[in-house]
Amino acid sequence: RRLYSHRVAAPGPPVREAMLDLARAAFAPNVLSGMTEQDLERWMAKRLERPQFANDRPLNYRRSDPYVPDLGFHVAVDACSRLSKTAFHVAVQSLFPPGTFYASKASDDVVFTQQPDVGSSMVAPRWRDGLHPRQHVIHEPNLVVI
Repeated sequence: RRLYSHRVAAPGPPVREAMLDLARAAFAPNVLSGMTEQDLERWMAKRLERPQFANDRPLNYRRSDPYVPDLGFHVAVDACSRLSKTAFHVAVQSLFPPGTFYASKASDDVVFTQQPDVGSSMVAPRWRDGLHPRQHVIHEPNLVVI
């Protein structure tokens, strides 16, 4: 509550000022002085466009090794984006949980993020937890990390 109250009491700069600060860092002063408000808005809209995520290059499996349960694998949750609620968020990762399992208790294989990046946005948080090892996980065709 205190963090939320602090954020509400001290809102960030207006969007226009933040946009101008970014433009000052990106353009030389003589270029920036010749830009109109519409030019700045088009430039910012271009920067905010969602990139097209495509996997047009398949993975090279010639360099992969078979899965070894004793070695396991590592999972990292680094960030989240486009969250609709401005609140403090925590990411939870688990291996293929049953649907209502968490309603009564937490599982032993659940990992919560614990190191938030306090400089990140509340609707796009980042975490600094890094990789979490998952060892002795038996390979199954339907195994997924959630």
